[in-house]
Amino acid sequence: IAWSSPKRIDYLLEGTVNSVGSALDWLREGLGLFKEVREIPLLYSKSRHRVFVMPSLAGLGAPHWRDDVPTLFFNLNRQTQRADLVRGVIEGIAFLMKDILEAMKPAGLTGSGHFRAGGGIAHLDALLQFQADLFQAPIERPAVLEATSLGAAFLAGLGCGVWSDPLQIQELVRRGRVFRPRMARQKAEEQDKAALEAERE
Repeated sequence: IAWSSPKRIDYLLEGTVNSVGSALDWLREGLGLFKEVREIPLLYSKSRHRVFVMPSLAGLGAPHWRDDVPTLFFNLNRQTQRADLVRGVIEGIAFLMKDILEAMKPAGLTGSGHFRAGGGIAHLDALLQFQADLFQAPIERPAVLEATSLGAAFLAGLGCGVWSDPLQIQELVRRGRVFRPRMARQKAEEQDKAALEAERE
């Protein structure tokens, strides 16, 4: 159940990536690859060597549900730099989200619609752009990233009569930047396939 009121019940499909913010914390505090989160965009842009990463510090969430899988790095060599590791983790998060998207398709989600990002990590342009490329769909970043807190406030307003209809709330959501696919569909599919092959190895 997404939310409910005396008049209606709304349902949702939910998929969880267990290691998102914690993966970045680990890169910073555990490996010392950067000191401040604001360094990530520059490091990402400096990466010249593709490293595939399965960020699973707390196991794999949906749709794999494996708590016995460690964080894995693929395609490391002598040329690998810290920028490549940072980029690998960012893109690894996006690949796991793509797995969730694919798992939802049998339930009717086509993946060709419009997606909205939320949470603290949504401030990373590189993540949202790579997601847009993988999903081959626009990813919108709202002006307010803490969607859970904002949603709870909106529901409280509905409950006490500030608004009478959820459509009134929709008009209050401030739009932010929209990330549109820049990568050709064929290349996006090749990248997704390469990540899956690396995981199987």
